[in-house]
Amino acid sequence: MHLENPRQTPAYKYPSRYGPKSPSFARATFLRDVDAPGRETGSLFVSGTASILGDDTVHVDDVARQTEETLRNIEALVGGDNLRRHGVAGAGYDVKDLDQVKVYVRDAEHLPVVRSICESTLPADTDISYFNVAVCRPNLLMEIEGVCR
Repeated sequence: MHLENPRQTPAYKYPSRYGPKSPSFARATFLRDVDAPGRETGSLFVSGTASILGDDTVHVDDVARQTEETLRNIEALVGGDNLRRHGVAGAGYDVKDLDQVKVYVRDAEHLPVVRSICESTLPADTDISYFNVAVCRPNLLMEIEGVCR
């Protein structure tokens, strides 16, 4: 089941200023555990999430605030209210439930700031990998994706 984020515009509804054709992706996907009939358990795969509210990039040129906003977006996406809104009854996660995380950082000099915020927010045993790569928009400095189990 594909999920949208209540804080963000679905990608397929992005205005034309982002390109001639809207992208097509889900903010997250919930995969039900077929071995647990009658219980709403599974894994939640969080797509690359960034500092976007509605369809606008926020906190341009401030990597610390973009990282914090990204974590808030993930919190809203994986939370029980949003999962129930999408028909996933009885489930709900917290950003601290991410157990496999990939963090994409545009500029190498921002890695220490992003690492510090992620490591102070996520549990010490979280498997986090950091990558110095381009992200989807020129004004985004970082993105995070991960899995909740």
